[in-house]
Amino acid sequence: MQSKPQHYKPYRSLKQLPIPKWPWNSISINFIEKLLLSSEFDTILVIIDWLTKQVIFIPAHDTITFAKLVFHFMSLLTMVQSLS
Repeated sequence: MQSKPQHYKPYRSLKQLPIPKWPWNSISINFIEKLLLSSEFDTILVIIDWLTKQVIFIPAHDTITFAKLVFHFMSLLTMVQSLS
């Protein structure tokens, strides 16, 4: 019986990602695109807080500019600051 040669490095232990100290200190931003039109929007901007796992969905257009993205993000930060 022959064994196949290994074409990959041996597996190592995974390292845990650092845990954020404050909410909204470490986030991820993503887009869900090419959706059917709903109230003239076809894209969803998704912002996720890694510490609390809180998710915010913002309707957008697939032609959103960087300036509008910054506006939505700053509005979100203002909302989050006013709630805490």
